[in-house]
Amino acid sequence: MRKPWFLSILFLLLFFSCEKEKVSLQDYNIRLADHLFSGEKIGTVSFDEKHGAWIAGESKLIHYSGNKTESINIGSAIWDIAVDKNGNVWVGTKDKGLVCYDQSDLKFFNKENSGFPRDLISEVLVDNNNIVWFSSAAHQLGGLIRYDGKTFQIAVDNHGYLWGFGGYTGKRLRFFDGKEWHNTGLDFPDIFAYNMKVDNENNIWLCTNDGIFIIKTK
Repeated sequence: MRKPWFLSILFLLLFFSCEKEKVSLQDYNIRLADHLFSGEKIGTVSFDEKHGAWIAGESKLIHYSGNKTESINIGSAIWDIAVDKNGNVWVGTKDKGLVCYDQSDLKFFNKENSGFPRDLISEVLVDNNNIVWFSSAAHQLGGLIRYDGKTFQIAVDNHGYLWGFGGYTGKRLRFFDGKEWHNTGLDFPDIFAYNMKVDNENNIWLCTNDGIFIIKTK
């Protein structure tokens, strides 16, 4: 089972800027906006610059643009997704290594062709310089790897608030304003939560064994 010790609390670390102005709690109107892919196991989600969502549906890479859904079979369980500034979708898999989808073809990077310590890629991140960072590690082997396009070498929202989802089987969505934790009033007692991300409009996407819950914050 994937990282059961980590699922007690899911923290989202997208990006943080001390120059961003904090908003007051009164500006937050928190409510459940939608429930997508009901009944499906959704592992994670990431977003492109066109506001499209790239979703992990077990071994399917799903592109959701609001009125259109497309899916691509990766051939392995998807553990994480990140989208770079060129629109390339980077996928961390259970046993196929790191996969790059360039909107037309899939390219696989793995132990055999890229020298990774293992083909399980649990986390993927693209930084502000368009460098791809990912984890490829076993016990006392490997670690954090970077890819600059040539060689191979967690969530805070747009206002600096840290979001967490407490409980192994899903409990209560909360956020931290820098001083204390606040309950949102949204409870999910019967779900298993895998991941949580913030989109470009500051909506919270909660990925679960029962699809995606989208929470609007204002």
